[in-house]
Amino acid sequence: AYLIDPSVVTLKKMNTRIDIRSTDSYGRTNCDYFDYLGYEKNANVAIDVDVEKYWDIVEKGIRSYND
Repeated sequence: AYLIDPSVVTLKKMNTRIDIRSTDSYGRTNCDYFDYLGYEKNANVAIDVDVEKYWDIVEKGIRSYND
């Protein structure tokens, strides 16, 4: 849906890391939403989705197969 209409999601630039060392959050993708650590912002993270617009895009795609 984002590739068809980028306005379907709200993105926020933040530092994102995948934990591969600790036991508490091993394998977890950790996003520093509040910039608490002050690291370089290295990813755009979706923080909100326009649900109605999303499903409209999905429905339009499904209906296009019936034409």
